[in-house]
Amino acid sequence: MSIISIHSGNCSTCFSHFVDTCEKIRATNSKNMKVNILSDYLYSLNDDEESLPIAVLFFSGRIFPQGSKFVMNIGYSTVIQVLSEIATLDSNQIQKIYLQHGDMGAISEYAVSKKNMISLFQQQPLTLSSIYVRFKKIADTIGSGSSKDKKNILKGLLIDSSPLEAKYLIKIINGELRIGLTEGLVEIAISKVFRQDLKDLRNAMLVSGDISKVVLLAKRNL
Repeated sequence: MSIISIHSGNCSTCFSHFVDTCEKIRATNSKNMKVNILSDYLYSLNDDEESLPIAVLFFSGRIFPQGSKFVMNIGYSTVIQVLSEIATLDSNQIQKIYLQHGDMGAISEYAVSKKNMISLFQQQPLTLSSIYVRFKKIADTIGSGSSKDKKNILKGLLIDSSPLEAKYLIKIINGELRIGLTEGLVEIAISKVFRQDLKDLRNAMLVSGDISKVVLLAKRNL
């Protein structure tokens, strides 16, 4: 197996690295190239057992494992409201852009490029873990006033994001990554990185149904 080395100065767990990887995967039609790019990325997370399972979930079009009690419940109208609040755009303009592109990720990228708000705190790079913590917080927010609270958490995330990061945050939330990557290709990449038999890995998936657990089993050679 040949894995391209990752420069030590690169922030492997930063969301910007995940986003750059998504763009590279989207840019090629070759399944083999997609697997190689993803393998390279997963290898860079080899020493981080917190970020690795999050990454494979996101790449598989999920936020939480199948059957999880956590549900985001962030709808189209909430996203539109948040984008209209953080950017110099009204909701009608945003809806017009949506009709042109048909993709909430593209709207988010455009709106955040026009944002007129900044974070009140010293901004640290978004990481897979920091995003996942806020996703869980959104899912945990229920009951009276929860809609407003969910919106405020999402707003904070988007304010802290670059336009390209915002594009993929919304794509992940909507479960529509749209980069030509299937869970099957993610499984192939995992088997390649951790030198596991693909058939064994897929059997583990049949038993578990949770790719975030399976990737850790593969890493630990269990």
